[in-house]
Amino acid sequence: MRRIKHLILIFITSLLLHNSYALEVAREELMKGAEEPVVFENYEGPHHRIDTREAIFGIGRYLAENIEENTTSYYGKYSIIHAVDPSENDLFDADIFIIEAGAEVNHIRNLRFIISGFLSTFYNYSEEDANLLARFVTYYNAVFRKKMDYFRENYKQIVLQFLSPEKVGLSTFYGDWPGNTMIVIPLTEIAEEKDFGSIDSDELSKEEVIEELRESEDKGTEDRKKMVELKEREVERAEEKIAKEEEELKVLEEQLSEKEETDEKASADEAEDLAMLKEDLEKRREELEKKKKDTARREERIREERELIAEDTRRLIEQEETAPERVAEEEPEKTQPETEKEAEPDLAVKHDAVLEPEKTLYFLSLNEVQGEQLGRLVLINPETGDVLTTSAVNTIRERSFSFFNNFILVLAGREEGTAAVRLLLLDPKSLETAREAKENIFKNSAVVHTQDTIFAVVEVSGKWHLGKFNSELKVTATSPREINPYTIIVIEEQRVFVQDIEGNIIGLKVSDLEF
Repeated sequence: MRRIKHLILIFITSLLLHNSYALEVAREELMKGAEEPVVFENYEGPHHRIDTREAIFGIGRYLAENIEENTTSYYGKYSIIHAVDPSENDLFDADIFIIEAGAEVNHIRNLRFIISGFLSTFYNYSEEDANLLARFVTYYNAVFRKKMDYFRENYKQIVLQFLSPEKVGLSTFYGDWPGNTMIVIPLTEIAEEKDFGSIDSDELSKEEVIEELRESEDKGTEDRKKMVELKEREVERAEEKIAKEEEELKVLEEQLSEKEETDEKASADEAEDLAMLKEDLEKRREELEKKKKDTARREERIREERELIAEDTRRLIEQEETAPERVAEEEPEKTQPETEKEAEPDLAVKHDAVLEPEKTLYFLSLNEVQGEQLGRLVLINPETGDVLTTSAVNTIRERSFSFFNNFILVLAGREEGTAAVRLLLLDPKSLETAREAKENIFKNSAVVHTQDTIFAVVEVSGKWHLGKFNSELKVTATSPREINPYTIIVIEEQRVFVQDIEGNIIGLKVSDLEF
């Protein structure tokens, strides 16, 4: 408790003292999207390949480094259109990030890494700032998914000509992304400088957005703090540019004044040139004064937001102080020998200690994913209906699960992209993955088990064979003959019966799957 209070007080102090600012991907416009709660449904299951964070980030970097004639593509999987038209004012330019049909991304975290890689490389953002922006890009596009009217009202024609009403924005479900996604990243007029400073911060941090963030348990203080710091750096940069332009104008205005005094007898052409120069300087002065007022308004909004964050943080401290302290119950002293405790495997869980069938119920909650019914295991209290815990894995197949050696045995995963279909053992209490087989399993395979052995259709050199797994989910034998992957699996005493690829019913020895 003391440590939490100490950290929060440090946070308030740093927030009130810190001052900085940024401008490049219409940040206020992106923040607008955060005013509605967005929850992304990601693929949770086995993978046949797991790419590193750097490799995924590198996809965005590749897109940024290979833009030609305002378009770029990453091997037909991801594309970007840089849609900018300086002749049209008051509406947004945009980068359109397209997830093509062959894309393999299936988690919002990885999608954000790609976007972050692009923003940091193309617009010279730091990785931290790019990550923050990428998060809001996804929120924004989820909120405005398929809302074409909104884009027509706020974006230039050069952007609209590329957008499809059925694809614009980002679905919250990963299965909808490939071939159906056009993520819009709003830009302001200085984006063509390809440097830090092209964001519409007012649109990003609208009052509705802040109020939505404040509805969360921690009142969104950390994200709000980061955005305030980002805008402070933007203001700092803007003030530097204003000061520089102010000096340039002063020099030019002095030169103009001197020229007017010395050229009283100037020719008509020279007089006309002086008049045009004076008019140009007046316009620049007006624009500069407008920038000063805009910057002053920004600073006032930043100050108000900092005060609001500090107020919310103080309230969090008060809630911590008034909340009843949780006192851990003392466990009775254990009397069993140390050797006995060490003999029990780390992942093993006693059925009678966890399952308590009279108090808990396991249920498979299904969801249709591109024509497939995939499930997530849920542990509930059957009397109250309260959900006690939910599995992270949301791709359990064949609408089934079974108890095996103090674990829950499931077939989970998909065959698309980097995903894979594998056998998993879930901890019956936490429903977390305890073990995962390394071999690919046919997506509609039957799964049958005895007390300590599991049978399923396993991939061997690109073909389907019957596989025998031990309690550690390691393959101990495979059938010598290719089998029909849709076969049922029947165990009869010491033999297991399946149908081979030619339609014959064959019996194999349970011990080694030989004839």
